[in-house]
Amino acid sequence: MSRSIKLVALLVAAMSTACAAETDNSVEDPAATGDTSQDLGGFNRQTVYNEVKGHASAPGDLLKVGYTDEKLVAAIGWMKDHGAPSFYISAIRSDHHNDGSAAHAGGHCADMYATNGSEAKRLIQLASQNPYVHEIGLGGAYKAYRSSVTKSYFNDNNATHLHIGTIHAFGN
Repeated sequence: MSRSIKLVALLVAAMSTACAAETDNSVEDPAATGDTSQDLGGFNRQTVYNEVKGHASAPGDLLKVGYTDEKLVAAIGWMKDHGAPSFYISAIRSDHHNDGSAAHAGGHCADMYATNGSEAKRLIQLASQNPYVHEIGLGGAYKAYRSSVTKSYFNDNNATHLHIGTIHAFGN
């Protein structure tokens, strides 16, 4: 075999090896597969889901890459990680009306309330300290805790709840 044919054969073998490694099915793209183990600033979709699944209307929204904002998953995880009082998530995305792409409909917001009403102020204060939360809305009786909010704020006219948003949608 001539030297140039050997060189071509070596190049073809090297390219075949490279292509095989590139298409290795054991290494999947999380965005393409909907992988729920995607790391979000130390918070994992599956872990956050497991933490709130019994306390949410649509916790499955948290598992969907590209459906729920990564920062929202991290915001909820951060709340749990920083000693938030027990809370219930009343709306994420699929269980909320279409309020625009910068809010629930875009996967950037969650509505929640403390399961023990006496801990509402603590929940609101913690949300206000949350580095992933950009905007807070208070509805119903929670409006009494407005002074606990240090982030962009708006009055939510719905039932008593805390609205957290990872981008600016409604606040001042």
